[in-house]
Amino acid sequence: MLYASRYLAESNYFGEEAMFKVYQFASNEEQEKYIVEAKQNLPKREYDKLKYHKGRLVVYKSYHNHLQEYPRWDYPFVVENNAIQIYVKILGEPWIVSIQRRLIIYFLEDALFSKKKESNGIALLQNYLPHHQRDVRNGLFVFKTGQTNNLSTKEMSNLRKLFPRKLIQSYLYEDNTGDMDSPSQVLSDTSINDTEKKGTKKILNLRVGKHLKLRYIRKVWNLIYFKDIYKDKAQRMGHHKKFHITKDEFVFYTRWMYSFESIPSYKDHLIQFFIKKHFFNNEEFKELFLNSSSIDELYLQTKRNFIKWSAHNVNSEKKEKTYSLEDYKLFFESKILYINVSHFISFLNQEKVIQKNDNGIIQYKALKNLSYLIKPFYYKDKLEIEHYKTYGKVFNKLRSIKLEDCLLYEIAYRYLLNVTPSFPKYKQLIIQSFPKEKVDLLVNAIYSFEIHNKKGAFIYSIQVPFLKLNELVCLIYRNSTKIAATNKEFLFLQIYKYLVNYCKNKPVDYELYTVCYKFNQLKVLGYDDLLHFLKHIVKRGLQLTQILTQLEKFLIIKNNIQIDIQKQGTLNSLSIYECSKMNNPQKLEDLRIKAINFDIPDTDYPSILEHIEKQFIIKETPFKPVSWSHLEKHTQDMCDIMMNMLHLNLYKRNSDTESREEAKIQFRDRYFNTVVKQSD
Repeated sequence: MLYASRYLAESNYFGEEAMFKVYQFASNEEQEKYIVEAKQNLPKREYDKLKYHKGRLVVYKSYHNHLQEYPRWDYPFVVENNAIQIYVKILGEPWIVSIQRRLIIYFLEDALFSKKKESNGIALLQNYLPHHQRDVRNGLFVFKTGQTNNLSTKEMSNLRKLFPRKLIQSYLYEDNTGDMDSPSQVLSDTSINDTEKKGTKKILNLRVGKHLKLRYIRKVWNLIYFKDIYKDKAQRMGHHKKFHITKDEFVFYTRWMYSFESIPSYKDHLIQFFIKKHFFNNEEFKELFLNSSSIDELYLQTKRNFIKWSAHNVNSEKKEKTYSLEDYKLFFESKILYINVSHFISFLNQEKVIQKNDNGIIQYKALKNLSYLIKPFYYKDKLEIEHYKTYGKVFNKLRSIKLEDCLLYEIAYRYLLNVTPSFPKYKQLIIQSFPKEKVDLLVNAIYSFEIHNKKGAFIYSIQVPFLKLNELVCLIYRNSTKIAATNKEFLFLQIYKYLVNYCKNKPVDYELYTVCYKFNQLKVLGYDDLLHFLKHIVKRGLQLTQILTQLEKFLIIKNNIQIDIQKQGTLNSLSIYECSKMNNPQKLEDLRIKAINFDIPDTDYPSILEHIEKQFIIKETPFKPVSWSHLEKHTQDMCDIMMNMLHLNLYKRNSDTESREEAKIQFRDRYFNTVVKQSD
């Protein structure tokens, strides 16, 4: 639905002035801000008119205006009840047209394969509306003049396509004795009677039979006991929701009824429930339930009581006409066009917009793409008659999906043929070297994007496979700040700056060796290289965050900083760093913020971590410490976390001769001698 809606909107199929029902804001923050302002500025009547779908504000807006506000938000369309809605002017009058999923394929087929695309849809609607209104007027005349008894099967079928089901039932089936819960229907309940007639009494003692009995009991009780009690209460006390049976109460009721013969407490629960709902006001029902000890007894006695009751009530039953034309006056006067698919197909056939073969089957032009799809996914082209009972429903669903996939394939191909001029060589590749049957040429193609510095000079390129292009876009959005809104290459410039410093410093671990080699020698990075780089940023960012957190703890203990819980916000990381002898506390705070958000710092992380470690040892440890034990406990904790994160290369253990504790002591000694002493 979203892909089809976007293509129809982009091609101006319904005209440039067509407005689609879309979500108004891309983010919750924008919506919340708007709602707060609207509540303050709008009159209450206008504020209450705001429309929502799934908690999000919706509005009618042209796709062109939407893209001006959100250039990168391609699919803002609201799909409600499996349909989209558009606001268009048809024959000079504004209409809201509801287009359901089964209907949109005909508009999409026309938009894809007709010679003229722009405004073709609005022209089609302008031709269809008089056809639709004429049939509606004819139907209303039939209802008003009472000619419903003389209608042919075809005429009745046409009415069903245009009018609400309840209205049709009210006028065409006046002699119907009732609905599924009417006395005549319950009395002739086939699920129970057929079971008894066939002599399969054993099934009534099984789980399925128990369900049938309970369903029968519930229908009868509601008809001959509960309905009258409810009406009496509503007449005396007024209608109120407390008289209803809630969803939870019904769940408990069914559970208790199913097992009350085996669990005695369940019958007590049912008695309390019936008393609460005043159902025991009927003495016959009270006696029936209290004297029954099993489902079978309840079922048999209920059936006897119902047969007696129905002898006096079935014949007098007459269904009232509850729906009339007056009830649908607003429906017919509203400017909302609900298009029935079958009625629309008949119109398209008359206008020769669609073609049918000799068997009356529509010949969709999109099916020419069928050879490019994966055929086993759709099971079979034709299903044998004897298999329809078992597989027919799934087969028909797959057949519909097959047509939709053919349309999607055509949309994708049209987009490829309209590649923007900024990538002319790819357009040439698609047109000349990409016939439809060779999708692998495109799928396996590698696309290269050149990155330039602020002066416009080339610095390196990003190479991404076709199948990873969408993931690259998501990756950019996830890892870009607000600056990226004005500079699309911002993330890649940050990566360039970071890698230049990283390659120059060449840290001991050199975990980005492969990335640096490609970067230095080939001036190129692949998609996997970008992922590897960002994993490095996350890993090192977490290390820096933990080290700075331990540093804050160290400074709080060392300087005896008091944290007043009552004055929240007066103590922050910067104020703690300012108590340190280390240089530039503001830079530590900035690094902390970047690390928490996994942003890319200006300097490489190994150099940052090494600098913080060196500064800490020089500024915060005793002058010329003799050994590890010479350090204070909170200093040891700080050194311990830096040792385990930054100097694992110093950890060596011979599992045959050394225990873990001995290896850990040796690890500390090496760290102390090679790092702490050397730095000091």
